Amino acid sequence: MTEVRIIVEAKGNGFGAMIVMRGVSIGSAESWPTRAEAIEAAAAKLLTMPERLRNLDLDVEELSASDDPAAARRNLAELIRARDASMAELSRLLGRNEAYLQQFIRRGSPERLDEDDRLRLAQYFNVDERLLGARDPWRPE
Repeated sequence: MTEVRIIVEAKGNGFGAMIVMRGVSIGSAESWPTRAEAIEAAAAKLLTMPERLRNLDLDVEELSASDDPAAARRNLAELIRARDASMAELSRLLGRNEAYLQQFIRRGSPERLDEDDRLRLAQYFNVDERLLGARDPWRPE
């Protein structure tokens, strides 16, 4: 189930609204005289971004958690596609060269994401790290 929230806040002499889904906020920059107009403006902005609406169809539950590097690459590629994110921008976010994630996904190099990179990406996409190749933690019996 995907949760979609509408947040209305006082903004200047009026109101601003944001629509929040899957950790992404979309809103209009303007201030509106009424809450209803602010919500309408945020919704209108969302409707101009069809990729964002398609994100609602990505069911993170359908992605398979595995320590298999190929599964991690497929999951990351699907998350990037669904969020309409840029591999180059995400690579820069990690402090890596622009081709880092493209090489990981398409060439399998590196074989596994660095632990810190994986954590940052999991936080960015708001998903369990195991979807990006983290191993299940060892537990004593």
